[in-house]
Amino acid sequence: MALVDGDDDGTGNPFISRRRVMRDSGLHWIDLELLLDVCLAASLLICVVVWTILYPYAVKTGHPEKILNGVSYCQHGVNVLLLQLDFLATRHLVSKDALPLIMGWPSVYAVFAWIVHGTVAKGFWPYPFLEVNTPWAPLWYGGLLAAHIMALILVMLLSKVKQKKQRAVTLTDQVEI
Repeated sequence: MALVDGDDDGTGNPFISRRRVMRDSGLHWIDLELLLDVCLAASLLICVVVWTILYPYAVKTGHPEKILNGVSYCQHGVNVLLLQLDFLATRHLVSKDALPLIMGWPSVYAVFAWIVHGTVAKGFWPYPFLEVNTPWAPLWYGGLLAAHIMALILVMLLSKVKQKKQRAVTLTDQVEI
């Protein structure tokens, strides 16, 4: 059963408040704010990887249509834009509490890719760097985990900049009154 705990995003405006919804399952540290933090960081990282690594690789191998299609544009471009606009338009600040989730996300995805590779789509890897038959596989997987952590740190830094600007605007508003 989902419960609304009454916390909001700190704006004091009932029209733009974002209430936290938590499940009554004992996992009170997982809330929508933390999931948004993970989505912000992961989507930014995935967008950079797709357009700086995978797209040039697809062009080099002669298959740019694997990247240049409507689904890919939505998954690796539009969603990043919308998430970043949401982040900039609200008073949401990214929390370091999302670190366990941002570390878990690539781990769960890797296990999912292994299962799909071994059962449903035999021989298919969604990304060439997920292939485990290369000697570089441990470095790729470790690098992906580190990249997710760095993406979270980047979004946290953007959050700090946003918070400073919000404080400056608040102080300016108080001086004018």
